[in-house]
Amino acid sequence: MNAKRLLCIIISIAIAFSLSACGSGDGGASPTSGSPEQSENSSSEPSGNPDTESSPDLSNPGAETEEGADSGEEPGTGTDGGDPSSSPDVNPDTDDGEKGGEGDLPGSEPDSSDSSNTPKGILDKLTTDLPAVGVTLPMSMPSTAISLSELQYAAGLSEADFESHVTAVWHSMAGISTIAHQIIVYQCNDEDAAKAVKSIVSSEGGYDPEKWVCVFPQTVVVVEAGTFVLLVASRREIADATVELFGDYFGDIGEANVFWEFASD
Repeated sequence: MNAKRLLCIIISIAIAFSLSACGSGDGGASPTSGSPEQSENSSSEPSGNPDTESSPDLSNPGAETEEGADSGEEPGTGTDGGDPSSSPDVNPDTDDGEKGGEGDLPGSEPDSSDSSNTPKGILDKLTTDLPAVGVTLPMSMPSTAISLSELQYAAGLSEADFESHVTAVWHSMAGISTIAHQIIVYQCNDEDAAKAVKSIVSSEGGYDPEKWVCVFPQTVVVVEAGTFVLLVASRREIADATVELFGDYFGDIGEANVFWEFASD
């Protein structure tokens, strides 16, 4: 009996020890370390890294990452923050109107379309209208005023004649000296002065048809209309058409005086 009791006691002690050992193993583990709720809570807390929290959202193109956004500048106002609506008016129509036309420049002539006012206007109209009626003009220089020093050679007037009768003389000549072509318009003080100029240039000592080198015009004709005098030294068809147009401009002209013609042998 004693042996059986001793065996039972030993077995009981062994079972108790075994149970005690199992309980201490379960108690050594943290009861909450494997809790899913605890894991979710810990992962949702901020990491505390300031660089990660302040980095801009690069997926948003409107994010304020430029200096203009940091400085408080409004988009489209420029570097000075000015109002774009205050930019100067650059309307070309307005600018052209302020600048004015060519006739406003110092020393310029009035509009050449007003052929009754200036010798230049008459010359420009003639050189434009002659090709329009089928007359071929030689290549010519632009119309220019004749100075006092060139007056006798170019227009057949002395300085005294100019001072007595004329206010302006303009001409158009061929571009090369081997072509005898010239159209002259004299602006005179009055109609009597125009008749006097017509007589002076067509008389001996007046206009020189032989001034060109080795060439001569076919004809030289002079005619007056009001206070203007026209002289043409050129080919006959040019002279005839020019006098005709001159008469069309003024309606009433004097008698054309053909005072020189080239005599060919």
